[in-house]
Amino acid sequence: SVYADPDYGYVLLPPVELPPNQLLRETYPHSMDFVLYASKYSGGSSTLDVDQILLLPLAQGANFLGFSYMYENNILIDDSFRGLHNVHYSLSGSELVAHIRQGGPLRFFPRVFNRLFFIMVNQNNDIDIMRAAVLQVFQRETRRVL
Repeated sequence: SVYADPDYGYVLLPPVELPPNQLLRETYPHSMDFVLYASKYSGGSSTLDVDQILLLPLAQGANFLGFSYMYENNILIDDSFRGLHNVHYSLSGSELVAHIRQGGPLRFFPRVFNRLFFIMVNQNNDIDIMRAAVLQVFQRETRRVL
């Protein structure tokens, strides 16, 4: 179970492998139901409104919890090689850690289809589908040294 913060317009659910048992190839994928339960600890009735459920790949994913706002032309830098996840502020030219990074390093693998899903929330913690971002992805070539 997860706590749904009433100030947030989204809830990050814990990871679930869909379809199940794919790693061991125990069963063939088949149709399944996705069921969402909610409970409220205080008295009275309430309504749970769900307008979107977004399923994303789990492998090599990261989530950045911001404790400082980013504005237009600011740059979020995630450098898995150097272990940096900074924000570059365009007006002042300064760079500082403004997000807490959750998840492993973002990696791209050669000779495999790689996809990058990028979703951001606004100052009200709502996913604004009309908001746009420019993404630049750079890859360092890795070599094994013995």
